[in-house]
Amino acid sequence: MAHPVGEVHAAATVTGDCASALSYSLKHSQQVVSCVTMTSGTPARSTSASSRRVGGVIPQTGFPGVSCDSLPIYVWYYGRFQMCLEDGFGETLYQNGKSVGQANFAYAQQIDLSATSLQWTESDYATLNSVSGIAVNNSLGWVTSCSGSCSPASQTVWPVTPIAVGQTLHGTVTFRGTPGSGSSVSLSATPTVTIVDPAGSPAADPLTLYVSLGMRCDNGLAVSNSAGCVIPAYVPVLSVSRASYGASAAMIQWAQANLSGHWGLQGSGQPLRRLANSSQASANRKVVCDGTFVSGSTGVANDSCDEFPFAATYESGALNGITSGSQCAQVTAVRTATTGSTAQQWGNISVIGTPTGSEACVRGHIPLSLNSDVGGLLGRFTQAQRLIDNDQYWLSVTS
Repeated sequence: MAHPVGEVHAAATVTGDCASALSYSLKHSQQVVSCVTMTSGTPARSTSASSRRVGGVIPQTGFPGVSCDSLPIYVWYYGRFQMCLEDGFGETLYQNGKSVGQANFAYAQQIDLSATSLQWTESDYATLNSVSGIAVNNSLGWVTSCSGSCSPASQTVWPVTPIAVGQTLHGTVTFRGTPGSGSSVSLSATPTVTIVDPAGSPAADPLTLYVSLGMRCDNGLAVSNSAGCVIPAYVPVLSVSRASYGASAAMIQWAQANLSGHWGLQGSGQPLRRLANSSQASANRKVVCDGTFVSGSTGVANDSCDEFPFAATYESGALNGITSGSQCAQVTAVRTATTGSTAQQWGNISVIGTPTGSEACVRGHIPLSLNSDVGGLLGRFTQAQRLIDNDQYWLSVTS
């Protein structure tokens, strides 16, 4: 994930509370007590969990091993198979109701999933940036818990370990999703850090950091005889090139631009949703490509009935009110060259009749090879992105 493709404000969890530490220090004037809070949360449990971008939060640097280094903190950056966050936390020491020391840490967390394995990895980093007052001797431990159907339930990323100013602690742990055959499970990761400073008495309570975005692992549900994990919050994009798919791509592009559904077009329409039931998809296709389609009637070589939205989507016209493909907008491929690939020779479409723009689908006379190639592209995309039934995806037609 060289460039983040999704951003969501980190959701707060239960963390340290300095109010109780202050109260304790006032009642026990001879003791030094400590508390730990999030840098951006102060404390984190008081922050909003809404999905909004963070403005005005400066980037932090120093973790070149993670993909979101040098980006604004307190934000999960995510793709289909990776998420990354950087933030900070601090320890404050109190005596007699006054701050007598401070230790400031930066941290990074990155989770990497696989489309072909139930195993996923978390890499964690923590750096002690500065100390002041009497907060000079610090040790830090990190434990991550896995919630949901996963194994093990928790792991120690690193035990409580001494850390000096400028030093970075790093650890990696591996978990495994445990869905049954033909099923999927939801997972999340919750890290907890423990800071120990001998000057602080009692020692700081463990601090719960931000819970990861939700993950999903499936076993044979998205792809037969295959298992893998994804971040379902990320909606992937299917790219269909006109250079490779000619009139079939042109038909989709025309429908997205001219019909009110704008299916799969980011910024105008809603995502398409995978229909995993192959029998229902076949039934959808029979409705759209019924007897009202006359192959070869428009002069297209190796003519076939092509449709959009795809039969294997819940947006198929057959599931949205039509009883015959004649109710779709109608187009036909047009010849654009006499040599070259099929996509070059049949690179565009023309509209048949006068569509209203409110049609629930488009049906086209498209060369069979182009029609089949787009179907193959969709199948490979579905597998690569581990789309299960009703999963969303965008569709972008490129040049």
